[in-house]
Amino acid sequence: MPSLQKRELRRSSSSVISELGTPIPCDDHACSVSMPLWEHIEGYEEGKKAVHEKLALGYPRFVYHPYVVKVVDLFRSKHGLRDEQDALPFPNKEVADRCCKFVTEAIKRTMPELVSHASLVL
Repeated sequence: MPSLQKRELRRSSSSVISELGTPIPCDDHACSVSMPLWEHIEGYEEGKKAVHEKLALGYPRFVYHPYVVKVVDLFRSKHGLRDEQDALPFPNKEVADRCCKFVTEAIKRTMPELVSHASLVL
């Protein structure tokens, strides 16, 4: 059996191979991207910057959608957040409150030494 390491990966013989990071399907809200070479997959898993920089979109658990990044950037700029401070948008205050409670409890359980250093602000 030929080695997959140097072979292009294709979904089917009729697939069009796209450039690394191209959304599949070609849509603003796609959750998959093209990784046509085995090296791309390895680079993604190893956290290589050259691969990650090419990803236009990705699965929401791992990659912020570009629209979310824009909203966060606007919020950070408007409220003067420092580089080490981050922000996450939520659909409403109730959901944001639930997230804060969950994260606070998780920090207390798993990293109690960080409780005095962490702050969640709504």
